[in-house]
Amino acid sequence: MEGFRRAWRVTRQSLVLKCGRVFPVRRPTHPARESRRMRVSPDLLPIPLASPLQSLTNCVWFPPCGPRALHVPQAVVMARRISFVLFTATLLLSMVGTRPVQAQGLIFSLPEDGTGVEYQGTLVQENVRPDLPDGSEVLRWDRQLSIKSVGREDAEFEGVVQPCRWIEIKVVTGNRGEAGIDPGPVGARIYKVLVPESRVIDSSVDSGHIPNTVMPFVRGYRRLGEEPREDLTGRGLTVYPTLCLLANYNDPQTVAASDRIENASGQKTFDARRAKGIVVRERLDARSTNTGEFWVSGDVPFGLAGWKVTIKREAKATTAVRDEFQLVSTVTCEMKVNQLLSRDRAESELVTD
Repeated sequence: MEGFRRAWRVTRQSLVLKCGRVFPVRRPTHPARESRRMRVSPDLLPIPLASPLQSLTNCVWFPPCGPRALHVPQAVVMARRISFVLFTATLLLSMVGTRPVQAQGLIFSLPEDGTGVEYQGTLVQENVRPDLPDGSEVLRWDRQLSIKSVGREDAEFEGVVQPCRWIEIKVVTGNRGEAGIDPGPVGARIYKVLVPESRVIDSSVDSGHIPNTVMPFVRGYRRLGEEPREDLTGRGLTVYPTLCLLANYNDPQTVAASDRIENASGQKTFDARRAKGIVVRERLDARSTNTGEFWVSGDVPFGLAGWKVTIKREAKATTAVRDEFQLVSTVTCEMKVNQLLSRDRAESELVTD
């Protein structure tokens, strides 16, 4: 126990030196009994530390105040804000509901190998801020996402050797400049997985009525920013919320069996099926509503011609009635096809050999 107390003091001092001010929610008693639930001050806008230190210390970190705050690089500020958006979505998954539904919803079909698609759009977060004159704070980033088929091979999956496809997904989020989107310290996220062709389906459930909530793979890799490539553990890839905010909607409704959607430049349109889904996750003091519209088209590699997702987060006191939920933040992401990638453009960026 004494050793644990010393480790706690050292960890806390380290956080104070590196990050500014640290406000412990409560002092831990024992690692086996430590609750990882956080309390967030209602009158401040914290940026949680999405790292193992957060679980260890059970603290909420607030940006430094005073003269030091003026010297925080803009790139670091942007990285913290982007991480906050992704952390908020991830936190809602773990906090709300006992069985969070995660998404596969980016891939509906397989194109010819060596081709792909690139999307571009925006990610906007509006936080309710009564302390500001406008009553809200709006944060905006540009986003680019690409999906490529970068190879084929036969591999064993569920005891059967079958055709598989190497699929690479890359997402970049940041501010757009002359050289393109600058992701800052966050960097690009690239995932490369070997997926059985038989498991790519345009349905929320497969032939055995098993929910199509993950993208099964034989093996896979990822690279986050400038970090070294690492092997993926497990046998299924979830794209929500790290790669895409589309959820795996249990019962998506077809809004229009025949619709049209423009590409990002507005110079081309695709015939598509327009669908809409809603996922609501709720607990005593928090509620999240994910509403997604998406267009599925046979004219686009992998089948997705565009999407728009809105996530509303509400909160209330634990003892309050459900009618007292109040809006805390709204995240909106809208993506459209930027270009279709031919064989000379759909090359892998994650070398695995």
